[in-house]
Amino acid sequence: MIAWAAGFDDHFVDDWYALRDVFKAHKARITFFVANYGDLGPARIAKLHKLAADGHAIEAHGMGHRDAAQDVDQHGLSAYLAVEIDPLLKAMNADGFHPTTFAYPFGSRTAELDNALLQRFQLLRSLTYTDKSLINSAPCPR
Repeated sequence: MIAWAAGFDDHFVDDWYALRDVFKAHKARITFFVANYGDLGPARIAKLHKLAADGHAIEAHGMGHRDAAQDVDQHGLSAYLAVEIDPLLKAMNADGFHPTTFAYPFGSRTAELDNALLQRFQLLRSLTYTDKSLINSAPCPR
């Protein structure tokens, strides 16, 4: 038996939802790291609930998908948490989601951020890009 771990990032809930039958056909369980949660609206949040009911994980990726390390450098840790993390958790919790994992946008992290976020999450996910040209700051093309 082969086990795969798969995750999708950002706010493309309609696209993820369109793949439900594919996920079911392959008995796949996906982790969806949701960003821009405050902009989703009731219809997309309902789709997230259906994905969760299918067995997928709904996790956190930032309220505004900010580069965490850069934002902390510019505004401080307290401001980052107050704008990017705490409102996200409050909104997700109010809608019945209780994320335990945070995925850093762009993989950008520091030990200071790790320590602060581990007070709110059980796991943190980051990435390392060996080729910075792979980072695309523009939205994915449709």
